[in-house]
Amino acid sequence: MTTTCPTCNGELLTSNGQTFCPACLLEQGMKNSTYGGGPRIAWKPPEMEQLAAAFPHLEILQLLGQGGMGAVYKVRQKELDRIAALKVLPGEMAADAGFTERFLREARLLASLSHPHIVTVYEFGQGEGIYFLLMEFIDGVTLRQALRAEPIKKLG
Repeated sequence: MTTTCPTCNGELLTSNGQTFCPACLLEQGMKNSTYGGGPRIAWKPPEMEQLAAAFPHLEILQLLGQGGMGAVYKVRQKELDRIAALKVLPGEMAADAGFTERFLREARLLASLSHPHIVTVYEFGQGEGIYFLLMEFIDGVTLRQALRAEPIKKLG
């Protein structure tokens, strides 16, 4: 079996029987959108009170950022007393069956990975009609800020 990616010649990794290229996975995630729907409308992220009702096991601490692909909140998992990041997706995306299928497939793949350069996904799915990823919280600069400071170098 080859250990280099045929697309970028980077190192291929295998986790839970799935082989992937971290560099290509990151590049795919960096694209403006994998959403296949029509034109975007302005999206307002859910209020903290709405999220608190949808996710009673979480304490919603603050909105960290938002963009065309969703909003990220800093949360605390009450039972574990652990800080985490909650990414919620716009409702218009959830209405697109193709998008939700891709989202769930990619979330399962991400949740199966264990790598020092990939955040750990704790949970994913839908709560009160809101598609979400609950993941490891990394305190620091955003990916956009890091890319502005220094471009990412491909492995290999």
